[in-house]
Amino acid sequence: MLIRSIRAENFKKFTLLHIHNIPCEGLIGVEGPNESGKTSLGDAILFAFFGKVSAGDDDSVARLIRWGTDSLTVELDFSVDDENREAEDYRIFRQVDRAGTNYVKIVRGDGKSEVAAGHVQVEEFLDRKLRVRLGDLTDSVFLRQGADTGSGVPSAEFLGRLAGTAQIREAVQGLEKEIGHLEREYANYQKDIERNQDQIDKMNGSLSRLKELRVKVGRHTESLEVLNAKVKEGLASQQFLKKFSENLKRGAEQLENASERTIDKISKALDREYQKYENASKQGKDFESVKIKWDRLQEQKDRIDGFRQFSVGFENLRSRYAGLLKECDEQLNRDGDNTLLARHISLEGGLVRLIRSCRGTSVLSGLLFLIAALLGVACAGVVMELPAAVPFFELLTQASVEVRTFGQGVGVMAGVALLIAFVLLFRRISVGARLGQMRTRVAELESSIEETRFTRDRLSGLLSSSRGLDVATFVETVTELDDLVWREHVVAFQEQFGQFFKPGVPEYRKVLRDLAEGEREIRESLVKESQPLGKQIRELEDEIKSKRTERARAESELRDAENLIPRKDSLVTKNQELEEGAAEVLHELDCRRAAIDLLEETERAIVGRIGPNVSRFVRGVLPALTDNRYRDLKLDDDLDVRLFMSEKCDFVDLHELSGGTLESLRLAFRLALSQALVLSRTRQRQFLFFDDPFQLMDPERAVQTQSLFTRLSASLCQFFLVKTSFSSNEKSHLTRLISTGVQNGDLVADLAKPMDGVFENPQDVPNFISDR
Repeated sequence: MLIRSIRAENFKKFTLLHIHNIPCEGLIGVEGPNESGKTSLGDAILFAFFGKVSAGDDDSVARLIRWGTDSLTVELDFSVDDENREAEDYRIFRQVDRAGTNYVKIVRGDGKSEVAAGHVQVEEFLDRKLRVRLGDLTDSVFLRQGADTGSGVPSAEFLGRLAGTAQIREAVQGLEKEIGHLEREYANYQKDIERNQDQIDKMNGSLSRLKELRVKVGRHTESLEVLNAKVKEGLASQQFLKKFSENLKRGAEQLENASERTIDKISKALDREYQKYENASKQGKDFESVKIKWDRLQEQKDRIDGFRQFSVGFENLRSRYAGLLKECDEQLNRDGDNTLLARHISLEGGLVRLIRSCRGTSVLSGLLFLIAALLGVACAGVVMELPAAVPFFELLTQASVEVRTFGQGVGVMAGVALLIAFVLLFRRISVGARLGQMRTRVAELESSIEETRFTRDRLSGLLSSSRGLDVATFVETVTELDDLVWREHVVAFQEQFGQFFKPGVPEYRKVLRDLAEGEREIRESLVKESQPLGKQIRELEDEIKSKRTERARAESELRDAENLIPRKDSLVTKNQELEEGAAEVLHELDCRRAAIDLLEETERAIVGRIGPNVSRFVRGVLPALTDNRYRDLKLDDDLDVRLFMSEKCDFVDLHELSGGTLESLRLAFRLALSQALVLSRTRQRQFLFFDDPFQLMDPERAVQTQSLFTRLSASLCQFFLVKTSFSSNEKSHLTRLISTGVQNGDLVADLAKPMDGVFENPQDVPNFISDR
């Protein structure tokens, strides 16, 4: 990095500072009395690049602003070598004011193309291009007046930074901080694991009772289920008995009242009672109190069923005879087509018609017999020519009728009339037979009608009775009916249910009273059996309450213990996660410690190589700086320096050296460090700024040293040498000379010409970068 021009306004003592056309090679001397601003040239260079003039300068930069003004600007043209060793020109502009504004940007050398603006971009650009920091420059290429009061031996920190191990040291420091954090994190992991393990151990004590608590809750639950079942059964039994007792009470009353009712109503009452026992047998079969009386209930049920079947049988018998009564009514109805009365009417009509037909046939046949007799006589007279028929013959003759033919015709007619008369006679005989048969059928129908009317009248009287006491009368009456088919039903009914009735004695009334009394007896026994149920139910309910309390207590303990399971699992999982995290942290710690060991070993190796290289460069320039009195030095690992003194032929400590020798040694180290900086970091041509480097040297050694600068290295090519005054011999080695004055607030110098001096009141000064 080479400086091409410096321009500043209101920087420290200068109102205007403008040095341009600075040559890229040679010695540029800066001469002037004290307080004339010689050192400010180096400060302007450092401020332009880094915004401050020293690495430890944390004070406000406002102190750099010239008194009486509010802001300063610094503009610096510089060039850097690229990878092809070709120069790239840049201009950096920085402005600050007392209000705290601090602006910086970098443009290319032509001033048109901006490459970076703002502190972040500028810092990144300089770090990428220059590859140095402020501390690197002040420890190598910058030698301030009175900056080094010791031996000038470089520190291990700078050597590490010079060798590129500053990042290693920063990485080590970062790793050490991370190790501290990780150690604290690991300790926290261990504390959490121990705390969780203590809780897990406590939980294990409670969880060991889980099986016992579950068994205990199960026993209580089973006991409660049994007790609840007993209470449920007792309540159901109690309710059933209460309802059944009420039904028995009503049933007894209904059975007593049924004795005065008709059979059909008795049958309905018995049906209800039987259904009641049927329901009781279904609903109460599981109740102990009902089982005890089950035989008695079954006996009562059988008696009711027997009497119910009697009433049903009697109803069926009555229904059969009610059907017979209906049939009788239908047979006596003249509106029907096939009833007895309709058939009788029809037969009587037919009988009248036959009688009339028989009479007509008798008359007609007698008349025909008479006609036949007359015609027979006439025929006989003609044939026999009786005298009485002579007049008649004469008439026939007159009429031209032959008498014989006439006689034959009359004979034929007589035969026909006789034949018809016989036919009618035979028909009369047939009709007479039919008439007799019809009269017999009419008589039979009349008899059936009478019997049907008799049966209807008897049945109508029996069936119209509304009392239930007429079973025997009904049976006795219907038995008298002359009907074998219907009598079979009566006989079957008598054989099956004869024990319930006798002629004239209604036995079923006593049966009904017995049934009613049986229901009262059963009701009383059931009520007696149900009385202890209430007490048993209350005792069971009290026991249930006690068991529920015990189970609730056991469930609470079990619930508390079971709630510990997810908590324990969570803690176990958490501990596993913590142990994994701790293992990862421990692994990270091991990795970082190993990395620190490797980095420190690397740093030591690098610094170990830098020390000999620096020593070798110092040994190259030290004889020329000390008139060959000191030709060698030894720099150990602790950076303790000892010089080899030719006169003593031995290494001597630094406290044995004179001030001039120490100054030469300090300058030699600066040159060595500058060369090392170029070789290890910047890898480009570099300027050097030495502020009064020959304070303790005699003029001859100073001239000798000055002549040595330009021959040290091709990379160290631009030197700024600051002195109060240069001797004529010293000036002969300078490429350019800048003179300063105490009273001058402006310093303008064009170094295009050799040995240019101070310009007073410059007229043509290039403008600053004004476009922000």
